[in-house]
Amino acid sequence: MRINYWLAKICVLLALPLGALAQAPVLFSESASTRAIAWETPAQLKEPFGAQARGFFGGVIRPRIMLFGQNLTLLPEEDLTLVRATAEDAAGRRYPLTVEYTGPVAGREWMSNVVVGVSDALANVAGDVLVGVTVRGAASNRVRMAFGQVGGGPPDDPGAVPTPAPFPDPPLNEPGVTRYLTGNAADANTVTPAGPVLDLGGGGTDVDEAIQWMINQVRGCDSCAAKVDVVILRASGADGYNAPIFAMNGVDSVETLVIAQRAGANTDTVAATVSKAEVIFFAGGDQCNYVQFIKGTKAGEAVKSVYARRGGVGGTSAGLAIQGEFVYDGCTASATSAQALANPYHSSVSFTYDFYRWNHLGGVLTDSHFVTRDRMGRLFAYLARQIKDGRAPQAWGLAVNERTSVIVNREGLARVMGDGPAYFVLADHSPETCENGQPLTYSGFKLWKATTGQTFDLSHRPANGFYQVSVSNGQVGGNPY
Repeated sequence: MRINYWLAKICVLLALPLGALAQAPVLFSESASTRAIAWETPAQLKEPFGAQARGFFGGVIRPRIMLFGQNLTLLPEEDLTLVRATAEDAAGRRYPLTVEYTGPVAGREWMSNVVVGVSDALANVAGDVLVGVTVRGAASNRVRMAFGQVGGGPPDDPGAVPTPAPFPDPPLNEPGVTRYLTGNAADANTVTPAGPVLDLGGGGTDVDEAIQWMINQVRGCDSCAAKVDVVILRASGADGYNAPIFAMNGVDSVETLVIAQRAGANTDTVAATVSKAEVIFFAGGDQCNYVQFIKGTKAGEAVKSVYARRGGVGGTSAGLAIQGEFVYDGCTASATSAQALANPYHSSVSFTYDFYRWNHLGGVLTDSHFVTRDRMGRLFAYLARQIKDGRAPQAWGLAVNERTSVIVNREGLARVMGDGPAYFVLADHSPETCENGQPLTYSGFKLWKATTGQTFDLSHRPANGFYQVSVSNGQVGGNPY
């Protein structure tokens, strides 16, 4: 009897007949009114909504509104023709809303969301409307949303009551992790990734064209309906990448994970967010934080899984530093060229191994801010160290200047985008002198300089076309740039 009593009470709260409780769609509202839980996506703006919205770069776009509820998810074999949405104003006029997406909320599968496009006809509405959806012909409750201004509009439906979420969303136990989500919370899952590809940024202003290239390569087209989810990994900062990347073509969502503790990177929920993405991008900052907080964790391994299923991985500055097989980690200090040339074993020169090993970057150490901060000398010392320390019989450097990216397609062809240049540097023999406390001597580093638009084949590395630079007693012979 007590069970039947509480089931009946729930049915009253949801304004649903008892037999339909499990299947009828429900739109969530605030706890004390029938006002919808909804926002304009991707900007996540609350009502009042309009028939037009302003894009991130100043253009006018058609707004899309995300509502939340239950029983809105379709079966794999079903399509959006089974879902309809309408709005009704105070005069009883009905406006069809274009249903663009419906599905479960990632990590909160008990909840659904539905994204609807706003029609031009709503431009003349000023006040509340009632919005409802039907799924397979079953109608939801109707919730209140404001266009133009809050208030007025039609009265609530007879018997309507608030329909808040039936239980609170439990807080995630992710120590030291801050999340910022823009766009669709559900997994896009609309493409079979066509990579793997890399975007290697040299720091400073990002090369948006290179990020867009990576997204397009992964989704397999430059202009199509396929969309991907992008995850930004960083150890400090906030959501600065979310808006500009979400505004790019083919992006379903951007979620930034600021990971400031190793324990957070080892949680299943963080790893799941990373593994479901198609594109991963490491922001700048301090690469030692990535070594300490991400290397060898569940989240770090999830990045490998994205690459393994032919996704895209990128990074800039500190996010570039961790992409090569050999990583200058900067965990003791940031070495200058003068320090490293005078003593390749200076206390500021430290390395990390076995972080990532991407196709075509075997035997490679990366560096950024290259010409701007005069880092050629320290790169020479780093490469000599790999040979002297027995890490490899030869070592390559891939060095990228600021406002520059080196993109690498799945065949291993690298191309320079942005301001340029980039340098590919080879140390192919043992150094004459590379000892603790002594200046470096190395004869004949081989260098290939690539300016904007030029390419370098990392899968079949060239044996000619280089120029040579030597280091004697810690001094670089001539201008290496």
